[in-house]
Amino acid sequence: MRLPLLGAWALALFAVALAGNAQPLQAQEGAQVVLKQQAGLYQVAVAASSAQPYVGHTYLWISVADAATAQPVTDAQVRILVQRSVESTGGQGRALPSPTAPGTYVADVILDKPGTWRLAFQITGPLGEATAALDLEVRETPRNPWVGTIGLAVVFLVLVLGGLYVVWSGARRRRTLQP
Repeated sequence: MRLPLLGAWALALFAVALAGNAQPLQAQEGAQVVLKQQAGLYQVAVAASSAQPYVGHTYLWISVADAATAQPVTDAQVRILVQRSVESTGGQGRALPSPTAPGTYVADVILDKPGTWRLAFQITGPLGEATAALDLEVRETPRNPWVGTIGLAVVFLVLVLGGLYVVWSGARRRRTLQP
């Protein structure tokens, strides 16, 4: 009986600790198209996990199609260049082909500071090279100061209750051992 109660307390404490450090999931808001344009001979559409992402991970789906025929381009290479507008340095990465959607390439981009970020998509494929770009406004991650306070209170309560249980069980054992 005591072990399940202890397990429940441990699970509750773990959940509170995770909630204190959790970043809001970008995908909760739903993927939104943030760019749709013709770049060279390609039609490029970019959907992001959020049109106004928070600091952290942003998931991108880049659809590349032949602009003349609207057929998906499945054998392209998509590089992403990422740069914050106030900094001269940036990062780059590759979008990988989606195994379920032909002509769609997926990427997880980490935007580590709030502000305006420039994302350039360099496409190299059978129709040549092209670049599409967009500016994305990244918001500061909202923090709830009460989560940490409540977590600390739960930890303190568990420690106090644990100490009281140890004292109570020791006293009970002494009573049962006395003649």
